[in-house]
Amino acid sequence: MKIKDLFSLALRNLWRRKVRTILTIMGVVIGSTSIIIMLSLGEAQNKQIDKMIKENDLLKSIEVSPEKYFDPRYDTGREPTSGIITSSVIKAIKDLDHVTGVIYSEQPTFQSGIKFKKYMLGGEVLGLSKETFDTVGINLVEGRMPNPDSKDLEIIVNQDSFIHMLYQPNSRDINQEVKLDKILGLKGQLTLGGNGYFENEKNPLSEMYDDGGEQQKNNKKEKVTVKVVGTYSSNNYNRYSYSVLTREETVLKLNDRNDKLTLSPKEYNKKRKSSKRYYNDLTVKVDDMANIDSVTKQIEDMSLMAHSNKEMIENMKKANATGQAILAGIGSISFIVAAIGITNTMVMSIYERTKEIGVMKVIGASINDIRWLFLLESGMIGLIGGIIGVLFSLGISILLNSVLAPALMNEFGFGMMDGEIPVISEVSPQLIIIALAFSFIIGLATGYFPARRATKLSPIEALRTE
Repeated sequence: MKIKDLFSLALRNLWRRKVRTILTIMGVVIGSTSIIIMLSLGEAQNKQIDKMIKENDLLKSIEVSPEKYFDPRYDTGREPTSGIITSSVIKAIKDLDHVTGVIYSEQPTFQSGIKFKKYMLGGEVLGLSKETFDTVGINLVEGRMPNPDSKDLEIIVNQDSFIHMLYQPNSRDINQEVKLDKILGLKGQLTLGGNGYFENEKNPLSEMYDDGGEQQKNNKKEKVTVKVVGTYSSNNYNRYSYSVLTREETVLKLNDRNDKLTLSPKEYNKKRKSSKRYYNDLTVKVDDMANIDSVTKQIEDMSLMAHSNKEMIENMKKANATGQAILAGIGSISFIVAAIGITNTMVMSIYERTKEIGVMKVIGASINDIRWLFLLESGMIGLIGGIIGVLFSLGISILLNSVLAPALMNEFGFGMMDGEIPVISEVSPQLIIIALAFSFIIGLATGYFPARRATKLSPIEALRTE
């Protein structure tokens, strides 16, 4: 018989016993839908992890710190030959394969707060190099970048977090509300020299230093105007995302001016003689997470300490894969029941069609024709059930993402850090193809033994059957 004839005959046989066929197909639909939905939950989690890796540079970066700390202002003796971070070490790291950038910051060493009207800034000002500004994912919302040649301290601030970094020094209200007409163009004042951070506010701690001791060698003060010249947002969550930022050159100048005011001439000259800069931490950006281990190994070979988040991501993926396997196992139970249903349907069909099988053999149908007829019938039950199951799964997935996901986010705050509603079910094209193929193969497999039984029937005995 031709394949076309076998398909046509198989469809007619299934339709002839449509109630039984529909009930059997429903079992396959339930089984395939269960497995697809269970696996789609894991697919969605994998997609969220991949999105997090793609959008968050911290996951493709290595935090580097020195094994030894050295400061020529305070440490006596020779500089260590290894284990410290200098400009030459940074250059060597930049030259490593797969390294796309090295981020470092010159943090202000002066201990003076910035005063904006009646508020104090409760945070530090970070001085970043131009390269760092270009690579940390800072998006300027309004205004401009700080000018390193300005005589004032020009800063940019995070549009969302800046107002929460301000406080009233003399207020006893824990939940004090900060009110500003605008952020861009806001001016403040920074005091260099004097008693440091508490110069601008009354605090008993400032009295601890007012003893005529070492800290009072030079009591000169200098006022520096601070200007907010820009506001920014950040897509990446890193140490710079919610900081007050300026240019590295500006911080170095302010440090120098502050040293002139706070250090004795001897200490100041000693510090100026040391032209070499030392760094306490670096962030090394890598082109791909797959190269994290090799770059980390090379950095550790430089006698530096290196740490990445790759292990955390791998553990997340392993946990997700385990959960996906468990969910698939739960869903497969209903598929096993459906497979038993297909087998039962085909066995009953053979008993009912014994005489028909005998007639087919007598008129010249080959054993292969009979075998393929029953295999096609069982395979079509599986395939039709799989197709309907995929359609049901797509509908359920849409329902989960459009109804359940927003409800969970509103009720428990689940979701991405940027407020985006998460996808909790992802029915990918690959999953659809696998589900259809699996349904068809299960149908064929469960129909094999009934088909084998049909081929072994004796034509004479089959014709005698009523």
